[in-house]
Amino acid sequence: MYCRKCGKELRGNSRYCRACGTRIDEHKSGAIATDGGLPYDIKGRVPWNVGDTLKALLISVVIETFAVFLLFFIFKNPLNFTFILLSQLVASSVTLVVVWLYAIRKYKAPFKSLGLILSFSVGQFFLVIFAWMASLGLSAGYDAILFILTNERPPQQPIMEIFGENIVLAYIVIVVIAPITEEIFFRGFLYSAFRDKLGVTYGVIISSTIFAAVHVIPLLFVPLFIIGAALALLFEQKRSLVAPILMHALNNAMALSVIYIYNI
Repeated sequence: MYCRKCGKELRGNSRYCRACGTRIDEHKSGAIATDGGLPYDIKGRVPWNVGDTLKALLISVVIETFAVFLLFFIFKNPLNFTFILLSQLVASSVTLVVVWLYAIRKYKAPFKSLGLILSFSVGQFFLVIFAWMASLGLSAGYDAILFILTNERPPQQPIMEIFGENIVLAYIVIVVIAPITEEIFFRGFLYSAFRDKLGVTYGVIISSTIFAAVHVIPLLFVPLFIIGAALALLFEQKRSLVAPILMHALNNAMALSVIYIYNI
């Protein structure tokens, strides 16, 4: 058993945590039990809270913004290949570090608590395909409505200008690194805290809103929100990140392939 407040292991039958003095009441989520290494309290909640996720989000945004400005000062061109590569590596590193600080280190929680569990089945594979196609359909509907109302389409990322012939590196960054780090943060870490505090519905809405907002492309907000919601629901089914990472990677791979094939 572990204290929800400080994360220290609880020994004996004491009604209080010896490290921080918190009263231990399992039925009021004062302690965390473990089952196969996956921490949860009596209601199946993770040890970190919404405040932890918001602090982590703020820190990561500040550091990543500072890094982008610094790299821009050095390279002068936001489409420079090295600029983009270093920006992505900084973002991924910062994301993983803040999750480690506010979940793993602070509460002594195992990595499994973030959904890093090898749980996947044939049924989930088909569910991933269905969720991906459904999100694409909804996004296509949004694109059509946007075009009818404004005669504009969501902007395409300048992938060809950035990566050029470095197609392998582009796939590593966009199809492998980005899906893993983003799913750990937005679904395993952020969504889990909001779900525990406000329930699945609001957890999906809030985490998907933040996911879409941090990409800072206004015309892509709705498609990104839709994808974020689908990813959160996939994660909720098994509390494993395997399915959402697979869908995220599939979506990015398809988009990247279309850009390279049609040179758009």
